[in-house]
Amino acid sequence: DCSQATYRFGTSASYDGQALDVLVQVLQEDNDQAGSFQCLGVEEGVLFASLRDKDNGENIAYQDLRLTVVRQGTTTPVVVDRLIVTGFDLDSNNSSTGSDDLYFNTGEKTRSYVSVNTDTTVSSSASGGYNTRIKGRDTDCTDGATTVEPECRASVVFSETSSASFRVQNDNAYGTESSSSTARRVSYLSLRVDDFDDVVDGNTDYGDAPSPYVAARQAVSSFLGLGAGLVPDHESAQQASAGADGDDLDGAGGAVVNFDDEDGVTLGGSALNDQSIFPGQQSELSVTTYGSGYLNVWFDWNRDGDFSDAGERMVSNRQITNNGETSSGNNSSNFVTVTPVTI
Repeated sequence: DCSQATYRFGTSASYDGQALDVLVQVLQEDNDQAGSFQCLGVEEGVLFASLRDKDNGENIAYQDLRLTVVRQGTTTPVVVDRLIVTGFDLDSNNSSTGSDDLYFNTGEKTRSYVSVNTDTTVSSSASGGYNTRIKGRDTDCTDGATTVEPECRASVVFSETSSASFRVQNDNAYGTESSSSTARRVSYLSLRVDDFDDVVDGNTDYGDAPSPYVAARQAVSSFLGLGAGLVPDHESAQQASAGADGDDLDGAGGAVVNFDDEDGVTLGGSALNDQSIFPGQQSELSVTTYGSGYLNVWFDWNRDGDFSDAGERMVSNRQITNNGETSSGNNSSNFVTVTPVTI
């Protein structure tokens, strides 16, 4: 039905060996289905939310939803590294309706992602207590669980949390149709990391060290990264800068707010900003990784603009193994002890 209620969405996922469900709570709604369709449901493993407006004077319909990850069969929350929500088929009906939109609040641990070829629009023009809006395409899409159009999709990543709140809305949900019409707008919401990967696929991240350091590049993947499990910033070329933050400040990569995707290295439990290490003194760096791969660490001890001198490659291809049991993984910390040499 379309009332304020809580539903259980069973999953096959687990986290640290704990089987999971997702509780889907309708916090608030303006949705006039009048028994003509199902407001919330599951189709091909993906949640759907149906909207229709029949109010006099305005045509907007919405549902405010909260997703909570819980232990299977219980209501006990489970904090996970990231909870990903990917909206499918964000479009309008060839100007006969408004677009299917997602609203949410950005913050330190919330990021949005859209395809580099997106037809959606990300803005800070929002309402209903939310500060960010992803507006769907103004024309019809054929996007769905089996037919993928990344340009009609958008993802929101909530990291280090057990719950996420957002709104699905359409500003003209067939509000001009006759009251007897059963027309509706449908938004599809996937929690699968594979569907998130369709959004970020093909993006590229370069090294950000200042000139003259040579920057390697890698394809951006939702399965691998430093820090809190966020996807690296996309960029079309190296953006060398003194603070190694060129890609953090350019606003690209589909990020609603500029953010640091290379926050996975700390010294003494604190960020590296304005910290120092000294010759002859051992220092322990903690490197937090997301996903499985190989860790390499270089230091330019003599500051000659390269990492090719003897002793500057401190860690070589150390294998990092994913500790989690979910498809999206689990952060793991790796410690690197370094002893600077006297120059």
